[in-house]
Amino acid sequence: ATDPLVEDTEITGPVTFELWASSPAPSTDFTAKLIEVFPDGRAVPLCQGVVRTSVGVAQAPLPGAAYRYEIDLGVTSVLVKAGHRVRLDVSSSEYPTYEPNPNTGGRITTDAETVPATQHVFHDVLHPSRLILPLIPR
Repeated sequence: ATDPLVEDTEITGPVTFELWASSPAPSTDFTAKLIEVFPDGRAVPLCQGVVRTSVGVAQAPLPGAAYRYEIDLGVTSVLVKAGHRVRLDVSSSEYPTYEPNPNTGGRITTDAETVPATQHVFHDVLHPSRLILPLIPR
């Protein structure tokens, strides 16, 4: 989360989260949710997205290896008032919004087995996870 904003800040346009992460699972999900946090603690979701690590790849990700994932959170338009915060929640599940991933590599609609997966999110010089916000000058 940011510190309380010192001035009103407009966010208008597509929101993207570039995530560097690893997982022991052959297929898993990563989710991201952009949230406005009011001074009284209320948290209002602005936009969110999900990526499945096994979609669009020739082979399953290697367990423990760091990969770059791009999570499209959609488009938003909001004026975040001074004193409010902006927060990014990153998770490996967003049930019931998205179907749970069993982390087995099997079909999520038919695989009755599920396995836990300890995910690792990277944020360093070689793996710069970052949130890309379309800030509009005021």
